Amino acid sequence: ALALITLNVDNSWIPQLQSCDTARVAWQLLESTWRANIHAQALAKQRDWAQLTMFGNETIIQFFARAGSLRADLRLCGVDISERDATLRVLDGLPSDYDTVRELITHGTEELTMTGVMGKLLVKEKRIAAESQADAHAYAATTGRHRSSARPAPHFHRGPGRGGGRSGGGGGRGSIVLSSSSGYNNSG
Repeated sequence: ALALITLNVDNSWIPQLQSCDTARVAWQLLESTWRANIHAQALAKQRDWAQLTMFGNETIIQFFARAGSLRADLRLCGVDISERDATLRVLDGLPSDYDTVRELITHGTEELTMTGVMGKLLVKEKRIAAESQADAHAYAATTGRHRSSARPAPHFHRGPGRGGGRSGGGGGRGSIVLSSSSGYNNSG
């Protein structure tokens, strides 16, 4: 039986199993290591669960899928989270855009379930996307250009420099001055 155990484990285990006199001792060694590994995984998953927050580029469906997967992993590690507790944890991980709907859901009289809450949050997500699109159109209409997520490039102006302005002078080079919109001004 010891030989059978040795044949069916990863090669990294063989040196440790060679010190075992019986199959029972080998099995106990593997079991204790497995339990320690499961315990470490459970602790890491519990930490991830406690810190669960929705990423900025994540949709409600993706966030709920990630939360469901993490909850299933915890269940495999022996940590069972009730439907109500899971729903409250997910609600707590939402960004501030969802504050109002979060309050309405948590103080409502309906039973908290992941699928029920997800439906309500999908409606809010659509509203947020529509408002964001309306803001982008308003920005384009007032400025004549589309809003970019990148920071706008600073505008450079020629400053008067040391005697190199229009009024003549020593022909020195003018300094580059960033416009006031970039928040930097060094003209001298």
